[in-house]
Amino acid sequence: MRVSVRIVLVALVIFVSVWGCGGDQNIQSLIDLKAPATVKNVQAFPADRKSRVSWTPNTEPALVGYNIYRSTSAQQGFQLVGSTGISQSPFFEDLGPDLNGDGVPDGLVNNVRYHYKVT
Repeated sequence: MRVSVRIVLVALVIFVSVWGCGGDQNIQSLIDLKAPATVKNVQAFPADRKSRVSWTPNTEPALVGYNIYRSTSAQQGFQLVGSTGISQSPFFEDLGPDLNGDGVPDGLVNNVRYHYKVT
């Protein structure tokens, strides 16, 4: 029984490799290998123990969302703090890390300069 299952699987792999999965698109048209444009006009608006980050929306049709990174240094140490989908007025509300592990953000430290990158 195991030999016949193995033969069927090998035959299926050969069939798909030779004839493809159907359709008239090649793999290059299915995979977007070009990096999206650089996010522009990133701004952070601080408030008590939080910060609102906004930017100009990207209009590329293949874009599915943005990643937001924070650091206390302008040059290094950026860590992913959140992700968001696309929208007409994209923003991210940074409520700080969850320091005690209860699933609720504990807020940013006031009077600390935070730097953000959006990709």
